[in-house]
Amino acid sequence: MLAEARLDLGQIEGIAYGEGPGSFTGLRIAAGVTQGLALARGIGVVGIGTLLALAQESEGEKIIACLDAHMARCIPLRMSGPAPAGMRSPPRPVQAGGDPGSAGA
Repeated sequence: MLAEARLDLGQIEGIAYGEGPGSFTGLRIAAGVTQGLALARGIGVVGIGTLLALAQESEGEKIIACLDAHMARCIPLRMSGPAPAGMRSPPRPVQAGGDPGSAGA
C-alpha cells in the first residue's frame, strides 16, 4: 500500500487498524502488525471500530450496521438521531507501545 501511495514508512505519522468486532485471529494479527510498526517508528496507534466505520458511511439518522458473526448470529449496532459528534472526528489515539487490543476499553 505504501508503494502504491508513493510513501515510505518514514513518512507515516500514525497507524490506524480495525479493532473489531471481527475474527480473533484477524484482530490479533492487525493489532500485532500495527503495534510492531508503530513501536519501531515511535508513532501513535488508533483503533477504529468496525461497526462505527460502517455506520459512518451512512448519511441517515437511523442506522443499523451488522456484521456476520457466523453460526446464524449477527453483531448489530443501532443508532438513532444525528451521528454523535465524535463519530466524524478522528478516533482517540493509543500511545505507541500500548496494547492496541485495549483501545476500545
